[in-house]
Amino acid sequence: MRHAVDLALHLGFHRIWIDALCIIQDDDNDWKHEAARMADVYANSVLTIAAWSASSCDEGLFTIRDPLSVGSCRIYDIAGENESVFTMSLWSFNVPYEHSLRMKTPLYDRGWVLQERLFAPRTLNVGSLISWECRTGNRSEFQPELSTFQISVKNIFNPTESQDISTQHERILTTWNKDIVPSFTDSRLTRKNDRFVAISGAIQRLSAEKHWKKLHGLWEPFLVSQLHWYSGRSRQSPTTWNSERSGAAPTWSWASINGPVRY
Repeated sequence: MRHAVDLALHLGFHRIWIDALCIIQDDDNDWKHEAARMADVYANSVLTIAAWSASSCDEGLFTIRDPLSVGSCRIYDIAGENESVFTMSLWSFNVPYEHSLRMKTPLYDRGWVLQERLFAPRTLNVGSLISWECRTGNRSEFQPELSTFQISVKNIFNPTESQDISTQHERILTTWNKDIVPSFTDSRLTRKNDRFVAISGAIQRLSAEKHWKKLHGLWEPFLVSQLHWYSGRSRQSPTTWNSERSGAAPTWSWASINGPVRY
């Protein structure tokens, strides 16, 4: 928390919201009240700081980097040639950011964080790698330029104006099916009963903006295609399937099972 305060001050901000301080801990009434307005809190922020390498608030924002994961290293020179062989760093590869929601860092393995990431207009990820996400695109310290426009998952609530309605809906639905549902269902929740609550803000906002009727995590205008989900673990036998039932929704909804879902 001190690291977050220091970083906010360094960036010139004098107000900060920290869930662990601004929500009364172990108070169900205050938690329910604040959970209902989390979408507004994050959507109206200037910037969200994400400690994406930390597994708890005790670890802080900043980590000791493994040099080989963030930079190349010369292994040997090629005899007789003016060339050398180098290692490839993890971040030398252009990680496709359209799949960035599925990156399993300690922070982004938590179910509650997903909609915070979607709602925030800007997210600064701090850890073994520093990266930036906004509605224009996603960049990192190794790929710092925003010269090429990228589709950002943050635009699910802010579609490109030049697109017609049908194109907007198709893009939003693809993002929901291919990125949001798989990422959310593959993440951890401390309490299984939070299965719907932890993504309800995103569902409510999409429903209000697009006037889509929500049906236990599915959308009525596209119900037939929305039924094409399956358990991401494997093709389930009835016995295993029943043991995974969450009881949070009817069996035709992906929210009816505890575990990863794919479309």
